[in-house]
Amino acid sequence: MLSVGSCPRFNYQKLLLTGKIHGLSTARHLRRTLVLTGSGVFLGTLGALATTRVPTKLLFEVTPTDPLTFLVVTAALIAVALCSAWRPARRAADVYPLIALRHDTELQSNDDKL
Repeated sequence: MLSVGSCPRFNYQKLLLTGKIHGLSTARHLRRTLVLTGSGVFLGTLGALATTRVPTKLLFEVTPTDPLTFLVVTAALIAVALCSAWRPARRAADVYPLIALRHDTELQSNDDKL
């Protein structure tokens, strides 16, 4: 069993580079997405609550600060953000890092020849 918390930083990076830690990069991408989405939802909710008087005439049978509406919209935004981030994170985790680095080095050496 591999314990990433006990590894020094260099060993962790070496394990990540050789592809030994596969699911960790996907989790890291999804965590970043959740942080960005959470901060956006928080700031958006504050902005929506601050401007509740503007759309009162446009709402029918719903109060401007309806908690159920805020909850449903927040859950939908978080679900869409996670779904849109999961597939690219999963595809990036499937790439073997040494092959990607080798390909990147070949591209740089071809650019130097031009």
